[in-house]
Amino acid sequence: MAENNEQKEVIDVTPAAEPATNPQPAQTAEPAKPEPAKPTVEKERGFSHYVGFALLTFLSIIFFFIPGISAAYLINQVGELSASAAWIIAAVFSAIIWLIFKLKIKGFKKASAWYIGFCGLVFVILLLVWQFTEIKIFGGIFGMLLP
Repeated sequence: MAENNEQKEVIDVTPAAEPATNPQPAQTAEPAKPEPAKPTVEKERGFSHYVGFALLTFLSIIFFFIPGISAAYLINQVGELSASAAWIIAAVFSAIIWLIFKLKIKGFKKASAWYIGFCGLVFVILLLVWQFTEIKIFGGIFGMLLP
């Protein structure tokens, strides 16, 4: 009966679960084979590609300077301007307008986007003047800018 009065302590001796380890060393794994280089085929650009690029560049420059070109055209209506003077006035005036946008609107990209929008507005106004009046505004602008 003495055995019944004793409290027996049960100890669990099973090993704790160990994290799974890779039985194979990492060196035995096969390295990934690099893919063979695929040949790059470059299409030769023709003359029309470069002419198109030059035309787009020219039109972009004209569009960027359209507020200054419009101001130079108005000045040209008052007094005759040479082509170089018209380009200089257009560039300076456009740079001043862009600088005003830059100072008033924080951020280079945002100010540039607003300025391009302003250039678009000026262009639409020029189109409306050309369409609804007898003024040959684009002919006058090209005549002023080309020597």
